[in-house]
Amino acid sequence: MSLIDDIRADANKRLQVTHGITGKVGTQINVGEKFTSRFVVKNTDTAVAFKNVKLKVSKTEFATPVGGAQLNFNLAAQLNPGNAAGVSVQFTATQTLDEFIPASESPTGKPIFLFASEPFAELEVLADVDIGNVIGLSKISSAEVDIRK
Repeated sequence: MSLIDDIRADANKRLQVTHGITGKVGTQINVGEKFTSRFVVKNTDTAVAFKNVKLKVSKTEFATPVGGAQLNFNLAAQLNPGNAAGVSVQFTATQTLDEFIPASESPTGKPIFLFASEPFAELEVLADVDIGNVIGLSKISSAEVDIRK
């Protein structure tokens, strides 16, 4: 790997993406209902900034963003160390993994509802590492020679 590959791999670990459902109808999300999620990208590095931070939000088989199958957001021109930027996106639920087992098929004789976690968005963060603020590299070494030769 090159130095650039190493920088990209390490920098990738410094951008943290979190999300949370911020708006829905009722206690669960049903197929056909709209809900809102907030996505936040945080720079967890202590020294390096990121430029041109963008977020791609794409549909899954379980939900589609209102406005298209893929939405692109310019989150921040510059994301300094410790800072975060976010966006709220509305979705429509399109499918579910939840199951209903009627009482007649249930081993307990009572209806059973099985709820499952579903991937509702595919996310991709794009950013440039601000190499301009990485300064002051220093490497110390010594030179030796056998003076008898």
